[in-house]
Amino acid sequence: FLLLIPAFVMGAGFPLIISALGSEPRRLGIIYGLNTLGAAFGALLPLWLLPALGWALSVRVVAGIGLLGVTLLLLISWRYRVVPEVGRDLRVARPRLVFLCAYAGIGAASLVLQIAWTRLFGMVMLRTEYVLSLILASFLLGIGLGSLLVPQRHRQAWFVILPIAAGGFSLLSLWLLPEFSAWVERTEFVSLFAALRTQGLLLILVTLPVTLVLGAWLPLLHKRSNGGGVWLYGANSLGAALGAIIAGTVLIPGWGSAATVVLAALLLLMLGLTWAQSRAAWIALPIFVMVAWPLANLPSVSTLLPQAQAGSRDLYVYEDAISMTHVVEQQDGQRVLLTDLQRMDASTEPTAVYVQSNQARLPLLLHEQPRSVLFLGLGTGISVAGSLAFPGLDRMAVELSQGAINSARTWFAPLNQNALRHTRVQRDDARHYLSAE
Repeated sequence: FLLLIPAFVMGAGFPLIISALGSEPRRLGIIYGLNTLGAAFGALLPLWLLPALGWALSVRVVAGIGLLGVTLLLLISWRYRVVPEVGRDLRVARPRLVFLCAYAGIGAASLVLQIAWTRLFGMVMLRTEYVLSLILASFLLGIGLGSLLVPQRHRQAWFVILPIAAGGFSLLSLWLLPEFSAWVERTEFVSLFAALRTQGLLLILVTLPVTLVLGAWLPLLHKRSNGGGVWLYGANSLGAALGAIIAGTVLIPGWGSAATVVLAALLLLMLGLTWAQSRAAWIALPIFVMVAWPLANLPSVSTLLPQAQAGSRDLYVYEDAISMTHVVEQQDGQRVLLTDLQRMDASTEPTAVYVQSNQARLPLLLHEQPRSVLFLGLGTGISVAGSLAFPGLDRMAVELSQGAINSARTWFAPLNQNALRHTRVQRDDARHYLSAE
């Protein structure tokens, strides 16, 4: 509810500006493109604001930018007058319901794709919260440029080219993911911002063809629907909201991120072809399915991390909206628990097992009469095994990753001595659990 009010106002601003400036297709494309490019710049602002000013002051600066924009609009608004009877014009220009539903589906597929890209590229890029800003900025940059660069001449061929390009280049991003990951692993950077800049530029090259198409669709469809761009904009935004929910709660936990990208690409192709008047264009669909089928599974860890995990084999993969968990077995038989691909939680290397067990033994030995122990994080469960020598101990572990819990009960059970049989496991965030207690 806190976010709904400002978001509602921002959404209402688009049709009001269109009614003031006119809904000519080229003009709508420019307004939409400039607004989206501004959003891309806004996504990058945290890269500079947060390190320099902190969270609270950064929010105040962003609010100040919004107030400045409002002031400028008020100063120039006297030069424009609203077109009479805006409400009636919008009703006349409303596209058919099927038309709106198709573009709402494009919005849903776009957000599904963006969230899956965030999961996949966020894992292989530099491990920092700033990666989200880079991925969002690159996504919005392409949409803004696509809206500005859309050709002025309305040709039916564009409604064949755009969906094939959107779906095809979405699949290409999956095909390039191992190369992207391997390049990030072997490249050394002189600073954090040098890494973010270089990785961000490469990410733009990978995703730009798709996002250019997403931006070009609105001006073209606005012209084809005889001025229904405002309705299309609203339908697309509502579809995007639904797509964001479905991606995080259904698709990624159920199918995985790679398959989610494939599904989003398939939706972009099929929904886009509904506006193509050529039946021959649908030949692309079976070809697309054949190309997409091998890409629906995430590449192995040894492919994504050819240096750190060379020669390893995947034993177990679990993915949900919170994290991705891998159990891999290396050439020497050592098993490693990976979270989000690059963070090694624990391993079965003998020295590591000894150290992990002592993490539980030492505090228990220092206590005169230990009765209970709480483990903040479970990992492989080997630390819990270090407490088995203390009889009658009440053991509890708090672990957020369901993949880690499953791995400790199965793949690492021989080394943790089935310690989870004697332990209550609470799936929760450790900070949340402690504050609630």
